[in-house]
Parts: sequence; structure tokens; C-alpha cells
Amino acid sequence: MKLKSIVASLTAFAVCCAIIINPSENYTENAAATSLEGQINEYQQKLDALEKKEQELNNKLNNAENSIENEIERQAILDEQIKNTFDQITTMEFYIADLEEDIASLDQQIRASEKEIADRETEILNGIDDFGLRLRALYITGSDTYTNILMESGDFYDTLMRFELIKRIADYDKKVIDELVDLKKQQEAELEALEIKRGEISTKMQEYSTELGNLIEEQEELQALYEESTKSQQELIKWQEEYFKQQAELEAEKDKVENTLTELEQQQKEEQERLELEKLQQELLEQLKKEEEEKNNQSNNNSQSNNNRPGANGSTNDNISDETNEVYTGDISKVIAMARSMVGGRYVFGGSSPNGTDCSGLTMQCYAKIGIKLPHKASQQANYGKSVRYNEMKPGDLIFYGGSSYSSIYHVALYIGDGKIIHAESYNTGIVVSYSDTVARYNHITCIKRLVN
Repeated sequence: MKLKSIVASLTAFAVCCAIIINPSENYTENAAATSLEGQINEYQQKLDALEKKEQELNNKLNNAENSIENEIERQAILDEQIKNTFDQITTMEFYIADLEEDIASLDQQIRASEKEIADRETEILNGIDDFGLRLRALYITGSDTYTNILMESGDFYDTLMRFELIKRIADYDKKVIDELVDLKKQQEAELEALEIKRGEISTKMQEYSTELGNLIEEQEELQALYEESTKSQQELIKWQEEYFKQQAELEAEKDKVENTLTELEQQQKEEQERLELEKLQQELLEQLKKEEEEKNNQSNNNSQSNNNRPGANGSTNDNISDETNEVYTGDISKVIAMARSMVGGRYVFGGSSPNGTDCSGLTMQCYAKIGIKLPHKASQQANYGKSVRYNEMKPGDLIFYGGSSYSSIYHVALYIGDGKIIHAESYNTGIVVSYSDTVARYNHITCIKRLVN
């Protein structure tokens, strides 16, 4: 562009030269001087415009530098907030892990206590049966009451012996049965206390899980802000580099204008002889010819380049596979977090909401968090994912309990790691954390499936 301006100025100057060369007696050298004065004024205006543009660029550069510093400071603050949130999440995960351990331990104790109470009930029934057998034996021998046994004694000494024997038998029976009943009541009270404690810990774990979910969302928001700030900073740096480039080009253009202006001022001071004007005219014509040739060559090259450009009508076909019996991709931590937040909730047969759910409804809700849709039936959920061995389990795997076939499956649990599972067990227990080994002792594992790598 600047070359064209110079050429245009020199063209006007060449016209003046041509007029001077034209043998006209009425033309004087004052006309050439006037033309040079106009060119000097024109280049001075260009120089002023370039200096104004240079000032504007400098202001933009200063603003860009301030913006970059602000983004760097903002990133430092966001980075500190992200670290602080991460520390809170880590602490909360430790708390939740301890609560899971406590709930699983209580679950184990409750199961043991329930078995001991059942054993006490059996012993009480056996003791009552033994007492009945003794009465039946007395009846068979013809003595249907303890009074008849005493009346049948032969003498006073025999009566005393019989009375003492009957008393000992009755006292022993009563003592055995009373001890068993007291022990059963004590165990029932302990079981009730364990259930209350498990409910309290489950409530606390649910609160912690909710808080953990909020912290994770906060961390994701901060991370998004951090990435946005990084992108903004990169764009500012890119703009700054572009400004530097424009500034360099502007400086070069300004130098050219200043040089041209100096040359024109020098030409104005010097007397131009006829031969010099002719020579200048010839050089100017050659320059114009050369520029025209370069312009034509450039136009031809651009035309060829446009003809060789590839078309932009391509299209892509995305093949999205959504088959069952395959392993999906997703953030399994969101599945675990959803399960933890439901611990302590109610068991509702056929339910599939946080307010109440059954075993397959729980796993269905958890995996829906990462976009995996499972049917609301444990035996049908077993058709998803790939089979893994018990000792190969990873957090997020589903454990199915039943017989030897998928159709016999009656229960499903979510493995959360460290030998523990979360499952909607029954109306009495609700949604609990259990040791997988403990549940496996009383329930046969049909299969274990992994849905997410």
C-alpha cells in the first residue's frame, strides 16, 4: 500500500516533469516547486496519521498487558481455591470411608446378633420340650402330678427325699428357661441399640455424601473457570503478539514515510535540470511497468491458488454404538457418590427414587448419573457389561445373587471398593453398606458384571 502511495506521488511528480520537458515557453520552474510542496504536505499528513495509529496501538498493548496480569492473578486465586476444595474433598472421603467401615462392622454385628437370638429361641423351645418330656414320663409311670409322687412315698424319709428331688428338678427347669429368656432379651436390646447406631451413622454418612457432592460440583465449576481464564490469557497473549507485529509494521511504514518525506524536501531545495527530470521520468515509468507486471503475476498466482483449493462439501458419519453386553466409558466416581448419598434410605419394592428404592432401582439410578440406562430388574441388568471374577472386582462393579442362571437372580449390589458393597437390602434394613464377604456367606453369587472401564 505504501509503495502505491509513493508511486502515486511520483506519478504526479512525473507529470510535472513531463510538462517541464514539454517545450512550452510560458511554463516556469515554479510549477514544479508547487507540486513538490503538495507532496510534502501529503506525506506530512500521512506521518501524523501513522503517529496517531502508533499511539492507539501502544494504548492497546498497555491494556492487553494489564489484562494478562489480571488473568494471571485470577488464575493464582482459582488455583488456590481448587487446591483448598480438593483438600476438603480428600478429608470428606476419609470421613466417608470411616463411616462405611463403621456401617459395615455394625452390619456384621447385627447379622451375628440376629443369629444368636435365633439360637436362644431354639434353646428356649428345646428347654420347654425337655420339661414336657419329663412330665410325660411321670404321666406314663402313673404319676401325673408332683403331688401324686409325694403321696405315693412309703415313709416320711422317702417323702422328704421325693420332695427335695422334685424341688430341684423344678428349680433347675425354671432357672434354665429364665436364663435363656433373659439372655434373649439382652441380645434383643443390644440388637436394637446396634440398629439405632447404624441409622445414626447412615444419616451422618448421607449428610457427608451430600456435602461431598457439593464440593465436587464446586471443584468442577472452579476448574471450568480456571480453564476459561487460561483460554482468555492465551487469547490475550495472541492479541498482544499481533499488536507487536502491527507495531513493527507500523514502525517500518513510518520510517519509509519519513525517508520519503526527507527525500521530497531535499528535491524541493535542489534545482532539477532537464536531464535529471527526464531520467527521473524514465525510472518512474519503469517502476510503474514493473509494479503492473508484479500485480498481474500476483493476480495469476491467486487465481491458480483459488482453483486448486479443495472443496468444502465433505461430510462425516459418526457411528455410535449402543449395544448391550459391552463396556461403556464414564466417570465411575459419580456412580459411587450417588450410591453413598442414598445410604440410610428406605427400601421400597419397585421403587426407583432417592425417597425409596429396591436393589435394582438403586443401581439403575446410580448409573443413570453417567448416562447409562439400565432396566429396572436385577436379572435383566445382569445382561449388561462384561463378566469379571470375584478377586478382580473394581469399584462400580455389580454383584448379582441368585442360583446358577440369570433368570434366578433375586438381588443386586454395587461394589464400592475395600471389600464393601452398597445395596437396598430389605424393608427392615433399608439401604446399607455391607462387607461383600459377609453377604456372600448367606447368598450365592450368580455373576459379577463391569459396565465401565
